Amino acid sequence: MSPMSDLTSLPSSDMDDTPSDVPTEPESEDDDVVIIQMAPAQPSPPVNAPIGALAALLAANAAAPIPAAVTSVAAAPAVVTAPQAPVHAPPQAISGPYGYLIMDPMVTDVGVSFGVVPAGDLVVLPGWGVMAKKFYAVSYGHFVGVFCDHDTMNMAIGGVSCAGYFSSKDCNHVVEWFNNRRRMGLVRIV
Repeated sequence: MSPMSDLTSLPSSDMDDTPSDVPTEPESEDDDVVIIQMAPAQPSPPVNAPIGALAALLAANAAAPIPAAVTSVAAAPAVVTAPQAPVHAPPQAISGPYGYLIMDPMVTDVGVSFGVVPAGDLVVLPGWGVMAKKFYAVSYGHFVGVFCDHDTMNMAIGGVSCAGYFSSKDCNHVVEWFNNRRRMGLVRIV
């Protein structure tokens, strides 16, 4: 016996022989138009109706009998937007002979090669340069910034006469030197 034959032998519970209140055929000879109006048990307000319109609709329906046809409230939908934090675009960067240069002056991270003068003081991110033995700052060169490797510093100042740079074993001392030079207007890109 197949599984489908089991389904066909089950009695159907949704087929009733009782007459329905809803007419299925028109009672008159006019077959052109059939209008059926049914009153819902509870009117459902429009989904996009403002709160005031919903309250007025509920108050009106509580006192008066339900009409045969409920018309929708023609009102502008209430749009509520939550305040959003400003969206900052990712830093613009260029790839050139000196590698990856950040062209966004609003970035303030150490370890970044800046192709522009940063707008604010540089900040050491947690965990940056933990394994470095020495730190380097370049305030006048092909690009500027605070770095933890000698090769990046050499690329920044190589071929620049009177390049401005500083090195120390103390990261905070190097960042402070760079930030002081920036505040004095002495950070420049060749």
